[in-house]
Amino acid sequence: MISILLGRAARAAVFLSLAIGLTLSSAWAQDMEWQVYKFADETPPSASLSFGVPETDHLQVQATCQGADPIAMDIGADVSGRRENERVDVLFTGDAYDQSLEARVSGLRAEVGITGVTIDTRPDDPLWGAMSELDEIEYKVGDKPSETLDLDGAGPKIEEFLEACKQYAEEAASKEAAAAEESGPGITEKEAYEEAKDVGTVEAWEAFVKNFPSGFRADLARARISRLSDQDGPDTAPAEQASPPPAPPPAPRLGTVDLGPGSARWTNFNYGLDEGNTPTYAASVQANGVKLITYCTPGKRLMAILEESPLGAYPQFEERVKQGLSNPIGVGFDPSAGRMLINYSNGASVAASAYYQGLDGSISVTDPNAQGGFLPAGAEVFNLIKESTASFSAPPFQATFQLKGSKNAICAVLNRCGASAPVCAKPKPVKRPKSKPRSGCRSGQIKVDGKCMSRSNAISYCGPGYTPRGGRCVSQAPAQPQAPRCPRGLVWSDQEGCHEDD
Repeated sequence: MISILLGRAARAAVFLSLAIGLTLSSAWAQDMEWQVYKFADETPPSASLSFGVPETDHLQVQATCQGADPIAMDIGADVSGRRENERVDVLFTGDAYDQSLEARVSGLRAEVGITGVTIDTRPDDPLWGAMSELDEIEYKVGDKPSETLDLDGAGPKIEEFLEACKQYAEEAASKEAAAAEESGPGITEKEAYEEAKDVGTVEAWEAFVKNFPSGFRADLARARISRLSDQDGPDTAPAEQASPPPAPPPAPRLGTVDLGPGSARWTNFNYGLDEGNTPTYAASVQANGVKLITYCTPGKRLMAILEESPLGAYPQFEERVKQGLSNPIGVGFDPSAGRMLINYSNGASVAASAYYQGLDGSISVTDPNAQGGFLPAGAEVFNLIKESTASFSAPPFQATFQLKGSKNAICAVLNRCGASAPVCAKPKPVKRPKSKPRSGCRSGQIKVDGKCMSRSNAISYCGPGYTPRGGRCVSQAPAQPQAPRCPRGLVWSDQEGCHEDD
């Protein structure tokens, strides 16, 4: 397990290093420049070539040369799932250029700088020729997607850098040849240094300094003389030295403790990552003895932090956490990270990478496959919002939190930082079709003889003595009164009323 002793702000920077190392925003990409720096007055002299945003740590390429040493080129690349210093092949392509170079993974744990690969080259390597001539080169590590390196206008800067490296290498070779002549035939400064190192005595180092009194190796030799002189019996054979004290026995394994979720509500607040830095908006809930804090990183991921709260409430918090996280996760971008299971009330269980922060005593919990927290669209965030409880378990440490009200609190954090979380999306209202009038006409119209028209137009259409009614024009003449009905066998007359028919 890696114990990362960083403050909260530094911790956030470590988790973001993969994303920031290469994936620059479009605004940054427009500001990126090729720059050359030469340090001819140093011993040995050195030069550097970089491609990035000036006066920032946002770099895609950083190449340095020193004396006669090879040119070390750091280039930002997707190395997720790799280990620090792991050997990989990098394929470069562009127009008719095609070359595969061996490199090593670098920068996974760096606070600043480039996360990607380091390649050792020489000024006459074909890669530099291609970079000087082409407008862009594509490169990729293993089966990862290709990245593009913009080389528009880079030629003069690259040539200036290579000329400086060649000059410094020639000067270093001349100095070494001169030193070899002074030391006599058959031995160079480097060979004399290696022989003194093999002997390892004060006398051997003093003889080296006498023959090679100046330079970097001479300074190292004097430091070795000083260190050996401070030791008792520097010539004592290793077998005669006192054996180191036996290692203390391992601490006894503690039993698992989970104090329960408690009944505290989820709340939002401004979380101070570090003293003097701008706070970030966060959501948290208090369990018995442990607090869970979630906040959105600049990479728009959800980071989870566990803190003992209040201090001393959780028995042997540090000891239990260290024992629990001593079990490495074994996969992902950092296989040596501690393994912590997140168990949800629906029975789902996911493995996360966890780090104990020695300075503030907190635990950082993140996605094992990508630094900088959990994806807002991932299962971890979905379950944190939808389920009723979540247990963070690395026995003998375990803490369970209630999730009622987590949706409003966590979604407020994600929405504020612009993260896209489907589980936080509000459902769109269902649009109901507007009901049409029974007549099939628009509102305010009626149908007469199969035609839609306003009522005033319908009256004009029907004309005097008629009125629109029931979809047609109806006469307005008064109806003739009907004769009253008489009993059977009788008839009606206006003069006699009902009477027998004469």
